[in-house]
Amino acid sequence: MEHLAHTLQTMPQKPDAITFAGNGEPTIHPEFAQIIGDVIELRNTHSPQSEVVVLTNATQLHKPQILSALQKVDRCMFKLDSAIAQTIAAVNQPANMDFLNNFISNVPLFKAKKIIQTMFLRGVVGGTIIDNTTNAEIAALIEVYKQVQVDEVFVYAIQRETPVPLETVSKGELTEIAKRVREAGIVVNVS
Repeated sequence: MEHLAHTLQTMPQKPDAITFAGNGEPTIHPEFAQIIGDVIELRNTHSPQSEVVVLTNATQLHKPQILSALQKVDRCMFKLDSAIAQTIAAVNQPANMDFLNNFISNVPLFKAKKIIQTMFLRGVVGGTIIDNTTNAEIAALIEVYKQVQVDEVFVYAIQRETPVPLETVSKGELTEIAKRVREAGIVVNVS
């Protein structure tokens, strides 16, 4: 925390956000709740205009201390790239194959603004063809968005190099996907 405090104190321009993300699920850290509390306190002291943001797959929301910590941040964004089990297994490779049911059960526990991020992509992973832009994939996602009563959805495509070659979905395709989501009565943004 000392490093973050020093960085926030000495930055000539304060950050828009302090974001928890990266390779892995941030909420599985054994001291996640304490870390969130400490970061909020540092933010309030040194950079009150900065948001505290967490990107999460919602797998730990059933734990009261994780749920409580996430409800204290400015923005919690839940990651869901597919609502079809085979695609989830190929893209996200979850440890728990009941990921989708857990997501649908856990996200409604969150009482602040529910935001879901969905990345659209195509390619071959481990010999499995992946394409979450199909009509079936989009229909399944829309159904889950409705089930968890999402407030807002962000759709986007791959922004950087991936470990396996994947195709970037065009802005035009994202716009068409967003149109379908919007027609279902859901607020959606394309980034």
